[in-house]
Amino acid sequence: MCLKSNHITIEEDDNDELIVEEDVKETPPFLESENKPTVDEFKKINLEAVENSRLTFINTNLSYKEETNYMELLMEYRDIFTWSYNEMLGLDPRVVVHQLAVKNRARPIKQI
Repeated sequence: MCLKSNHITIEEDDNDELIVEEDVKETPPFLESENKPTVDEFKKINLEAVENSRLTFINTNLSYKEETNYMELLMEYRDIFTWSYNEMLGLDPRVVVHQLAVKNRARPIKQI
């Protein structure tokens, strides 16, 4: 399947006539040659000591300065994040507990 991108400019002149100008070009092959991921990769970081794990993720495409700035910001405000469901007061357990819709007397069957 070959997709093409087109650009059409429509303008009006002083006589209320439409002027249509087309700028149609082939899509460069490098855009179609391979599948590129739509989600960036992330790096796992810990905002606490090893015994009190506070894991979060930052983008791997950040510059050193951006990464440093984000780390400083996250470390400064790490106490405002909730790290477990127990810290989320008033949260209905039905929101966070996964349940399977299985009949009570149904016998599990192993599928191959």
